[in-house]
Amino acid sequence: MILSLVCLSPHRPPEFIRLGCDLMNLFYIIDEYTDITDGGGADKIRDIVVDAFRHPEKPRPEGELMLGEMGREFVSFLLLQLRHLTSPSLSSFWIRASNYVSPGDHCLPRFIHDFNTYSAAVVREADDRANRRCRPFLDYLSIRRDACGCLPSFALCEFGLNLPEEVFYHPRMAALRVQGTDLVALVNVRLGCFRSLEASR
Repeated sequence: MILSLVCLSPHRPPEFIRLGCDLMNLFYIIDEYTDITDGGGADKIRDIVVDAFRHPEKPRPEGELMLGEMGREFVSFLLLQLRHLTSPSLSSFWIRASNYVSPGDHCLPRFIHDFNTYSAAVVREADDRANRRCRPFLDYLSIRRDACGCLPSFALCEFGLNLPEEVFYHPRMAALRVQGTDLVALVNVRLGCFRSLEASR
């Protein structure tokens, strides 16, 4: 994902590449927290981050997991970079969203949708781990496809490109997203297996 942002860097400010790094950090910390909890605990973590994404103007509650503040800061910085704004004091997320993307552009709603899909899959993985549920391979791949974080990463790369819907949903583009996501998901599974084998020795 970061490589994708670097490839687009002639057309993007360096701060946009930072957004990719911030998103990767957010993924890693979400994984760290959800790897040690069950489905209910992972769902509470998901609620915190999604609430922060939807309401970045709202201060996070005292004592909340740092993920809420990380999510709030990520979305605030993302929206500031989209329009190179100078003031972080913004009103409702959806009102701001409509002001920060070109009219008719669907990248921000796609990012939120894809992040919701990602975080719901992470909750399913946590629930499977807690209940020692082993899914058949294709069911597992379906969840990993969403939980590997590719789709929100692809959506972030789309910001500012103003892709028409017919381009985004073109069968070749859709196939590239699915195949790229499957490749990342399978490589992550393979690396995870190697790590588990090494740790057991």
